[in-house]
Amino acid sequence: MRRAVVLLMSAQGQTVKDITTLMQVGEDYVRDVSHAFSERGFDALDPKWSAGRPRTISEEVREHICLIARTSPAGVAMDCAGSYTMRAHRSGSSSRRNGR
Repeated sequence: MRRAVVLLMSAQGQTVKDITTLMQVGEDYVRDVSHAFSERGFDALDPKWSAGRPRTISEEVREHICLIARTSPAGVAMDCAGSYTMRAHRSGSSSRRNGR
């Protein structure tokens, strides 16, 4: 959307300085959008960037993780003596440090 507005402003005769001030973008961005439109036409409005690095887990594993995250702990049949707390963690750490 922002690319289209930059191009529209440019077509209306706005200067690069005016566009950067109004759109809060850099001069390089305005020039890059303008040059890309000149080279590729309307395809330049949708750059189709890929975001970030490739996934390291499969879709199956991701679905399993999401399922676990949505599951209520009360709904899981597990025999637990208690719950994990930072206090329990600290007391367990201190007893190991004291040789207990």
